[in-house]
Amino acid sequence: MCGRYAIDSKVNEAITAYVHAGGRPQDWRPSDWDANYNVAPTNTSVIVRDRVDDDSGELRREVDWDATWDFRPPWLKTPAPQINARIENLTSSNLWKKAFIGRRAIVPMLGYYEWKTIAGKKQPYFIHSPADFLSAAGIYVPVKTGDDWDVRFAIITREARDSSGEIHDRMPAFLTPDTWDAWLSPTDLEDPSETVDMLMATSETVASTITTFPVSKAINNVRARPVWDDPALLDPVDVSD
Repeated sequence: MCGRYAIDSKVNEAITAYVHAGGRPQDWRPSDWDANYNVAPTNTSVIVRDRVDDDSGELRREVDWDATWDFRPPWLKTPAPQINARIENLTSSNLWKKAFIGRRAIVPMLGYYEWKTIAGKKQPYFIHSPADFLSAAGIYVPVKTGDDWDVRFAIITREARDSSGEIHDRMPAFLTPDTWDAWLSPTDLEDPSETVDMLMATSETVASTITTFPVSKAINNVRARPVWDDPALLDPVDVSD
């Protein structure tokens, strides 16, 4: 699974790349905003999506800074946060399939955290790529809240590979730059299985570049501000006896 991840100002670089790839760099200017080195379920975070403008009919690449990491259609009864969509269930689950067919997004991140049991104790690891950011595949649902719309998202996961598989059995499905446009297209998929195959291939490519290292157990605390905005959370720690 993917239960925590990190973002900082480098996400501006990621979004600039996404928007330029979409052909409308005028739609985006880098912004100042708070880093979050410990994005947790139900937190708000940034996603990128393509949407057809209701008035002009133009295709626009949009940046949602305050999307909620909890995919929750109005009809969903369970109170548990829905943060990960298993790739194996995208085309069959009533919860995921409609969004997979027509509401896909990119979730930019520096990397993500998983826990490995060492000598009976859970040790957090940061899992990342030498690239400045990772592009996780996501799906979203817009939910009307009063007079406003709340965008809610989940990160797609798959069986872990390579270094990430040494820490946990699941990992996010990652995209490569040549697949951003196809993934973000708001056009309904004609053959969803082809897109599943694409995600499997791109995530394997990215997985081959991923490295991991242990980090402070301070990451376990998601409520204290000095934790989530502290870049020292990404510093490697020594776990040797």
